[in-house]
Amino acid sequence: MKQMWEGILGMAKSAGRDTSKMEFVVRANTDAPLGEGRFIFTGSKDEIRGDIAACRDIGAAEVAFDPSFEAEAQSVDGYLQRLELLRELAG
Repeated sequence: MKQMWEGILGMAKSAGRDTSKMEFVVRANTDAPLGEGRFIFTGSKDEIRGDIAACRDIGAAEVAFDPSFEAEAQSVDGYLQRLELLRELAG
């Protein structure tokens, strides 16, 4: 994620943009444990907590989780359970 953000900043600077006014906002989903080679914000609770911490460390203004496309969130009860999980992870 850090390399991607640095690349975006570099492209913006090359295009003449004021990078000090840019905010880093991350959209994230959750999933089951995946281990090495996983995409950011997929995997176990501990893996996702680490991703949240890494985004904070590199100055993310927001991390926006969207559980609406997850199988577990296709009912109202399931959606609310996913939101509770996300609250736990972000705390």
